[in-house]
Amino acid sequence: MKILKTAIVTLVAGLFLSCQVEVQNDFQMLRGAYMGQTPPGDEPEVFAPGIVSNGMNNRDVAIMPDGREMYFSVGFGNNTYSAVVFSKYENGKWSDLEVAPFSTDSKYTYYEPFISADGSKIFFVTNQSIDEDTTRTDSNIWMAKRKGDQWEKPQPLSSNINTENGEYFPSITKDGVLYYTGVDTEKRVNIILRSKWENGKFADPEILPDHVNIGRSRYNATISPDESYLIIPVFGAEDSYGGTDYYISFRDENDNWSDPVNMGPKINSADAHEWSAYVTSDEKYIFFMSARTDKIAKPQKLTYSYLKEIFPKPQNGNADIYWMKADFIKSLNKE
Repeated sequence: MKILKTAIVTLVAGLFLSCQVEVQNDFQMLRGAYMGQTPPGDEPEVFAPGIVSNGMNNRDVAIMPDGREMYFSVGFGNNTYSAVVFSKYENGKWSDLEVAPFSTDSKYTYYEPFISADGSKIFFVTNQSIDEDTTRTDSNIWMAKRKGDQWEKPQPLSSNINTENGEYFPSITKDGVLYYTGVDTEKRVNIILRSKWENGKFADPEILPDHVNIGRSRYNATISPDESYLIIPVFGAEDSYGGTDYYISFRDENDNWSDPVNMGPKINSADAHEWSAYVTSDEKYIFFMSARTDKIAKPQKLTYSYLKEIFPKPQNGNADIYWMKADFIKSLNKE
């Protein structure tokens, strides 16, 4: 019996080590921009399958301006665990994924990172208490400044931004204008707000016009670097493909917003989990979250071994990160 137990332990340890080596080798082989992934075309593709899109709930891409650091959110267990993770491109290869230093306290959830256009600040959302004298557990927007190649200790944004109702998904223009999600306390729905950077601080926010805050609820809007368009995840719109779809509204030089239009069936699907988008600083690619499962061939008869096989893979029903060329956005403006 002792020999059998020893053999089993050795086998399990060997399998664990082989998995570690396989993951490590995956990162050792990653070279070049975007974790060495082949750039997509006009059709969406899963980003870095098995590496970034790895079977957990993955979302919220943020990339440093030089492209040498990539951040995203991972979570599971109904957000029992939710953290911002990252990888750096150093010495000709991408590093193994690590939890960001501001995201390591397991008592709280961390997600929705956004990096400023100059790379000097990172914004994110957490339910960490905003000061030592409060027990508030609502989600708020925090920010950390860059010093050298590290992030300094983060701080919550000012109280005119962070209220007791919860704030989410910061998105910043090149000029420092903050877009984010708040709560309409009367209607009890999410709304999109904007706060301009004035005199060294964020001004009191304004709610975007009613025709931009469409549908039954809307949230997690992504502003373009030049503030010319806003990508809005909308729940309950009449022409939706599913529960939540990505819509887009264009802004002119006089601060007028167009009626949001559905971004189409390539980026939207029948899946209800489509609420986090990111456009690269050169506006060449769009990353977005979706939990579509249409590419998995289901067996006629389920087996436990099959369930174990698909669990650590993308498109298993948890959210994955997709990417595609972003030039189709201009054609939506013409429409």
